[in-house]
Amino acid sequence: MNLVPTGGQMFAGLDDSTRSTRLVVIDPAAAGRRGPAGRLPVTFFRSVNDLPPFYDYAMAGCTCQFFGGVPPYPFGFGLSYTMFGYRHLRTSADTVATDGTLTASVDVTNTGARAGDEVVQLYVRQLGSGVERLRKDLRGFRRATRQRGETRTAIFPLAAWSLAYWGTGRHGRVIEAEPVLLEVGVSSADMRLTRQIVVGGG
Repeated sequence: MNLVPTGGQMFAGLDDSTRSTRLVVIDPAAAGRRGPAGRLPVTFFRSVNDLPPFYDYAMAGCTCQFFGGVPPYPFGFGLSYTMFGYRHLRTSADTVATDGTLTASVDVTNTGARAGDEVVQLYVRQLGSGVERLRKDLRGFRRATRQRGETRTAIFPLAAWSLAYWGTGRHGRVIEAEPVLLEVGVSSADMRLTRQIVVGGG
């Protein structure tokens, strides 16, 4: 079938076998007229052999939050028709009180040849926790539309309470006094910049 654009998302197709004309609708992203910005909400592993036996709900070694390997299609993965550069990850403060909030900011530049959308993702990792914590903990994301060569800043508020865990002995949230690593990237397996902060105890 030969497709001829008729405007918008509509194409006229001539079916060579029946010599009839059919109207075909093609998504603008698939046709290259709009940049895709979808991201995977799950991790696709290479093989079930990459995962441990599932005996309980501890999830050790499973999902992007605990998996130690490199899956072919990780959580947060997506494609684009252009490229983006990340630079100057900074925070409004180096420390945050247990009842406080700081802001993380990163400059995102469209370094490709056409306009497009990026999904900037902020993950955190506790470096001194007294309990087992997630290896990758998504704390925010921003869809960033950039024209060719354009640079703009993606901003993430980060509250200390969002870094807490549920303490069964205390029957409440526990905010630990510890260093926390902030990671900004394009998926859970592709980090571009990192910065360390310190959270106050509680």
